[in-house]
Order: sequence, then C-alpha cells, then structure tokens
Amino acid sequence: MNWNWPTHVWQLRDISRACTNIHIGQRDAIDWRRVGGSFSFKLAWESIRSSVVVVPSGKIVWFSSAIPRHPFCLWLTFQKAHLTLDKLHSFGIVQSSLCPSGCGQQESLDHLFFECAFTKNVWSKALKLNNCTFADASNWENTATWALEQTLGNHFHR
Repeated sequence: MNWNWPTHVWQLRDISRACTNIHIGQRDAIDWRRVGGSFSFKLAWESIRSSVVVVPSGKIVWFSSAIPRHPFCLWLTFQKAHLTLDKLHSFGIVQSSLCPSGCGQQESLDHLFFECAFTKNVWSKALKLNNCTFADASNWENTATWALEQTLGNHFHR
C-alpha cells in the first residue's frame, strides 16, 4: 500500500517526501519526550510550528482588552487593505470614487482618515480627548510611524 497524496496540494509535498520510508501495515509508535522528562504538548507544538516574523504593529493592534472589531480595522489600516472608494473604482466595482461626505475629493485611506474636513475634525477631537499631542497627523505613514515610536513593551505612551 502506498501513500496517495493529492498532487495539487503544495503544502503536502514535504509531508509526502517524509512519508516515503514509512511502511504501512507495520506497527509503529511515536515517542516524544524531553531528555530526562515527560511529554509536553507545548514543546511538541513549539518544535513543529513554523516561526513567523514579528510584526512591529502587532503590539499596537492586538491586545487582550480590545473590542475585537477595533484591532481588526486597525490591522486592515496597517495592511492598507480597507476597501476605499478609490480601490473599488480601480476594480470597476463603483462608478465614482468621490468622498461621500460631499467634499468633492477622491476617497482614499489618507483622505478617509486625515484629509476630509469631517474626519479630520473627528480625529482631532478624539486626540484632544485622549490628551494625545501629535503634530503631523496628515497621512497614514506619519501616523503609523509616530504610533510605533510611542510603544514601549505592551504600553502606548502619549
């Protein structure tokens, strides 16, 4: 009997190669223990999972007391993945990419959060209410850089 992995699933190639010397029909066992110790699920998981690059925005975006939709929206912003009207227009999904607040400008990430008179007013009041002084809230890049510089450990310093 041979292993029969789907050829179109690229993630299974490494598993398939590793399994070529396993003989089906023979008794086998896996014994996974620390040297001089007992089995640990944590150590087993740490040894098989792939490690990922630490993302600088992670501590700003994901934290335990956050309302779930807020970090998700912030993560979308760091990824520049909001479906703003300029993107939808470029995909041919909408006819117009003009800001719905009636200012006559194209809706983009920077416009939505920083350039539109309506949202600029909202954000300036939110910063003021939270005692955050930030001189250059003119675009997302400046704001993201400033926010990342304000984080130390798990805390945000104003």
